[in-house]
Amino acid sequence: MSFPAGRIETGALLSAVLAAGCGCVAAGPPDAIQYVPLVTTRADGVADSQVVPVRYQGRDAWLALDTGAPFSFLFAEPGGPEYVEQAGTVELAGESWTLPGYGDDAIGVELFQGRPIVGLLGLDFFLDRPSAIDYPAGRLERGAARPQHGERERLTILKLRGFEHAHALVEVLLDGRTRTLMFDTGAHDTLLLGDAAGSNAGPDEAEVEVQTADGTTWPVRAGQGRLLLPGAPPCVIPVLRAQSIGYLSPMLEELGAEGLLGLTALGWRRIEFDFQAGELRLGGERRE
Repeated sequence: MSFPAGRIETGALLSAVLAAGCGCVAAGPPDAIQYVPLVTTRADGVADSQVVPVRYQGRDAWLALDTGAPFSFLFAEPGGPEYVEQAGTVELAGESWTLPGYGDDAIGVELFQGRPIVGLLGLDFFLDRPSAIDYPAGRLERGAARPQHGERERLTILKLRGFEHAHALVEVLLDGRTRTLMFDTGAHDTLLLGDAAGSNAGPDEAEVEVQTADGTTWPVRAGQGRLLLPGAPPCVIPVLRAQSIGYLSPMLEELGAEGLLGLTALGWRRIEFDFQAGELRLGGERRE
């Protein structure tokens, strides 16, 4: 899909359908670190397309990485039911993962490097143990070791919660205010909605359109915001602002979030999820 200014991907669209379901990601050996290759393209210095290799129905395929999706799933067959509890099995990291299926007119199979993207790898991959997206290393990790005291001092650590909602909610200081945002790898730029969108909005912000995963376009104001992360100097990041955007606004309001934290706010770095410790840990940023 193409988004003129920022991206709002499929993850949030799935919440109402999948939140009542159950994650079907295989547990794996609890003490072993699982490494999964991550293939990306780049835009604005951060990840754009993000896929992991799988085997599905006897052929090489991809799952697209999207932490805005509470659960991993396969794209359902057109014309079939919207949700199927057990739609198929993929081979991922040497294990079999049985996934549900989800269908919507606006999403479906696309090709990446000649292979089909058959579904999404969602947040359930990262929930049950410390895990990481390591963009510089080009891989995902499940069962990553927690940093020791000396290592923690070199990390940026954000408060993280998500078990109760199956979403990654973090706290950041943006435009001088502490805000709760949902971290979504499908969001290219940070998005503020509702009352939060009016804070520090510049008079010269351009009005552009974004397209959500259901195919609807929405007007937003494209500007900037001042972000301050713990232990890091302040920086200016792209920020999209809108009073309301379709299904996103009621979903985020229910979560107690003011918007989405996009990848351009974090840069090209290692990102560790540790829901048990309530932390999102950011490694040293590398911009290339």
